Order: sequence, then structure tokens, then C-alpha cells
Amino acid sequence: RPPPPVRRPLLAAGRARVVAAVLLDEATQDAVVAPAGWHASPALPWRCPRRRAKAEAVRRLLYWLHTLPPLSEQKPQQYVCCEDYAVGALRREDGLQCWALVHLQPEEASAQAAASDGASPPAAPQS
Repeated sequence: RPPPPVRRPLLAAGRARVVAAVLLDEATQDAVVAPAGWHASPALPWRCPRRRAKAEAVRRLLYWLHTLPPLSEQKPQQYVCCEDYAVGALRREDGLQCWALVHLQPEEASAQAAASDGASPPAAPQS
């Protein structure tokens, strides 16, 4: 039996861990996605827990990137919290956007839910 997936954070601040990020340049339409889609593993692609965790994080982030209203000069940042993760986005004045998915610890996730106004956002679709 393979070991459980190990989530290696891109960045970590306190107990929150950035596990996926997208950088978008509005002027050139360039995009950078992390973690990279390439993953070498001796396990079959559909049985590799690390590949599955990476794909799930990027899929959730891209879902929210397309679901939330676009960033603009009038709305340069936004975020959404749900389940055990949060998605945040920030737009710089030069048109560079940074979107990130952060995994929260269970106690942080419950504190976020308690601090909300009672209306929780929908969870990202499961495949």
C-alpha cells in the first residue's frame, strides 16, 4: 500500500501552507502555474498520491480563478474560504495577478467558518 500523500508547501506562513499558485500577466497573457504538472514517480499516474494531491490543489485554484469575478483596478484583491483551504488573489498596478491556494489546519478552518457571516461559499466540484 502506498504511503499517504505528502503535501509539500510552496510557501509557508505560520501553519498555513501555499500549495498552489498562478501568476498571470494581463499585458502579455503569460501564465505560470506551480506546482508544475510534470511529476516523476514509479507509481502509475492514477495511483500516485503526490500527483493526485498536486492535481487537486491546482484544479481547485483554477476553478476559483474562473468562478470569482475578475480582478481589476477597482477590485484589486479578493479571497474565499471553504472546507480546509482558502483562495486569495491580488492584482498589482502593472496588471500582474497572483492567485494562491492555501491549506489551513483544521482549527484554523473552523475559526474561519465561525468568523464568516454564516453564508459559506460552495465547495469546489469533486471529480
